[in-house]
Amino acid sequence: MRAPLSVRLVLVSVIGLPVGLLAWAYIATRDLARTWRELRDAGDIAWPPASKPGAEAGLTRDVTELLATAGAVLRPVALTALVLAVAVIASRIRHRRRRAQDTTRWELRLGRDDLANPYRVQEAFEGIAGAISVRWYERLWRGPEHLALEVHRLPDTSIRFGVAAPHYLEPSIRGPLEDLYPTSSYGASTASPSGRTA
Repeated sequence: MRAPLSVRLVLVSVIGLPVGLLAWAYIATRDLARTWRELRDAGDIAWPPASKPGAEAGLTRDVTELLATAGAVLRPVALTALVLAVAVIASRIRHRRRRAQDTTRWELRLGRDDLANPYRVQEAFEGIAGAISVRWYERLWRGPEHLALEVHRLPDTSIRFGVAAPHYLEPSIRGPLEDLYPTSSYGASTASPSGRTA
């Protein structure tokens, strides 16, 4: 299985670039011409190759200049990324609070003939997930929409089924559930998450 292009680019940047820089640093500081002459003349080969005179100081200067240039280029990029990250986090927190305020509960009252096989249940919830899903950039900025299915066991030993979601998602949720359970009905939930009546 072939890795996606984005994964391959990340691997090249994380592994390939450092290896290439190390290879370049080794070649730039070693007297490989002398090693080639020794190999050509079939004489004794000194290994590893001797260092070039003054190469270490020149390499250190080059690396320092390269790091300084990279820092000057990446500093504005890092500051911009930091500002964007703070803005995204603040937006996600604000939208999460708004969704929490807009969340309401409905009680799902099933009829005697409301039976559904697992395949139809899966289809219904796939339809709900498709209806309430948001685009990737909206998900990044606002966060995902949410839906919770609740089961409340009340003190009178009755069991209530509830749906919790923001009120503006009610049509997208009720449609597939009504198709799945035709004789069901909905009403305002009288049970709190703790299991006590409201």
